[in-house]
Amino acid sequence: MGSSEKKAGGPLFRKKALTRIASPEELNDYLKVTNPANWMILGSIIAILIGIIVWSFAGNLNTYVSGEAVAEDGQITAHIVNDNARYIKEGQTIMIGEKTSKVFKVEQDEFGRISFRRVTETVDNSKKKYVMCEYGKELYKGSAEFTTWLEGLEPGDREYIKLLPWPLTPVYHELDERMKRIQHTKNNR
Repeated sequence: MGSSEKKAGGPLFRKKALTRIASPEELNDYLKVTNPANWMILGSIIAILIGIIVWSFAGNLNTYVSGEAVAEDGQITAHIVNDNARYIKEGQTIMIGEKTSKVFKVEQDEFGRISFRRVTETVDNSKKKYVMCEYGKELYKGSAEFTTWLEGLEPGDREYIKLLPWPLTPVYHELDERMKRIQHTKNNR
């Protein structure tokens, strides 16, 4: 059996195709493999890949996290209760509001919550009102009276008191709407 025949006995290739390949007049013609549209698509894909590679080295992607912050002696301590907090590293540039600075200390409390500190300029807080809070000591003691009072708070306020890492010493907190609500319920117990 020849190489151009099928097992069933017929030829594998058509006779017309075999004569076209063998004709000497078409030997000098270029073989057209792709058309220009294919090259344009390939060029576009390569340009996109180059753009992605350049952006991965030179670009940046901002991540926003929310949390509570305490300002004291020209230093802000922000407490982040969020999964994205694990990406905060010492020396990293951060932005709180419109101020940009570097993180100089990252801490983790006994509950696994991450907080960080940054140095900032002194702010004029003379028009703000503050209230002294001893929630750290009261949470540590865990008295029945305090626990009952805590359970009587709105869920968001209760979570705020429970989750913020209050120190055992008194701190001064800005008297914002939340603290006004909390202080009002505390005074009425």
